[in-house]
Amino acid sequence: MIVQRLLVLLVGLTVFLAACGGSSATETADAPAESEAPAASEAPAATDAPTDTPDDTAAPEADASAAATPVSLGDFTIVTEAVFAAGTVTFDVVNDGNFPHEFGITKGNSYEELTLTGSGGIDEGALGADNLGKTGVLNAGESESISFDLEPGNYVFYCNIGATSPNSHAAKGQVLSVTVN
Repeated sequence: MIVQRLLVLLVGLTVFLAACGGSSATETADAPAESEAPAASEAPAATDAPTDTPDDTAAPEADASAAATPVSLGDFTIVTEAVFAAGTVTFDVVNDGNFPHEFGITKGNSYEELTLTGSGGIDEGALGADNLGKTGVLNAGESESISFDLEPGNYVFYCNIGATSPNSHAAKGQVLSVTVN
């Protein structure tokens, strides 16, 4: 009796799989046609793309992103390289922290040697032409690219949010001394 039930179940399963196999065969028959179609359409698209888009346009984009220097603004940290070659440097700045931050650059040997506010922020007005500029305020997860023409010398990267308040980011250590050769 058990053998008969197993035999019936096996026959039923075989019929079911054969029916599904027919669908799979149809899908398999469709699949090669679909995979052949994209392969055929991919080849002309790849051939057409360089023809339609000049190679000169793609190369500078790749060079620009390769030349950009990543900067991570954490909560009261700045993480990037400490030595740079003189010339135009593009910084890709990302706020990886939880609080708003900004990224500024000024000429100077160290944060401690800059003119500071009473709360330890950087007195940007006192820096004059030594203050090269900064990004806008970046909220958590936001990013901005900014470029500076750096001459050989010493610089301080900083976040100056709260410059005149007890919550000065620079006073909390969000500064980095760097050298440009």
